[in-house]
Amino acid sequence: MGTFEISDLGALGAIGIVVLLFVVIGFTKGMVRMFFGFLSLAAAGLAAYWGFQRGASVAALAVSDPDPWMAGAVGIIMGLGIFFAARALFGLILAPVKVVDGKKKNLAAPGGFLGLLAGIVFVWFAFSGLRYVGSLSELKRLRDSLADGKVTEVAEPLAVKIKKIIDNSVPGRVHKRIDFLNDEACCTLAKLQILVQNKAAISLAARDSELRKNFAQPQIRGMLESSPELNDFIREGQFSQLLESAKIREVAQHPEARAILTAADIEVALGLTTPAEGPVADAKEDAPAGQPRTGLEPR
Repeated sequence: MGTFEISDLGALGAIGIVVLLFVVIGFTKGMVRMFFGFLSLAAAGLAAYWGFQRGASVAALAVSDPDPWMAGAVGIIMGLGIFFAARALFGLILAPVKVVDGKKKNLAAPGGFLGLLAGIVFVWFAFSGLRYVGSLSELKRLRDSLADGKVTEVAEPLAVKIKKIIDNSVPGRVHKRIDFLNDEACCTLAKLQILVQNKAAISLAARDSELRKNFAQPQIRGMLESSPELNDFIREGQFSQLLESAKIREVAQHPEARAILTAADIEVALGLTTPAEGPVADAKEDAPAGQPRTGLEPR
């Protein structure tokens, strides 16, 4: 059996090998760019997540009483800042690998895929950020509505309206299933913690069957009866810390508590919001005779 010689390839064979090498090298460069693009997206996502959680504290360095939207703004700014900074850094590392090389060799597919992925990630974080800011605005609105021991309807902030639009849309409902930044059970728990500071609000809420279940659930009741640190967050307007507190997270993960938390609508029970379907009175028809009590009324 004869040995293989380069000369056996012929001119066409040699050209074929050279072209194949260029294709492999070009594809490898595209994959390297795509890999560093993934790293940029991951770093931006982590930065945005941290910003959403700690945005109120960061904003408090410049503003004494930061509005809820400021936490979302901090998260968005940090996410975008880290993304572009990481891309610039990786661009320096990959200086020899120019985008035009990929275009000349028609190897733009990895870049196109990365662009599509970046668009999906951006929309996902946009929905999460808007929903998170909406939750913070809901908490602030509830606190303001229950100020001075009364139950007074406060105008619904724009962020709350946007959150409702997202939640009622088909893409929003799909996104809600995979939204790890927001937890409606935690939001309801935070609202309950605000509510129990107001005797009139408790009396109204006790007429609602779902809220009576919440007041009676052992884990929820235990948190509402002994959480002075959560009351400090409410008083200081630190609603992001309230949502992210370990105690609220722990109770919200309890299966029994979680099931009844997600079924409650505090604003509807208090008459602050009209339900999406049916009259406001529907949730209050099965209230027990006489003035219902929960045992949580402030003395």
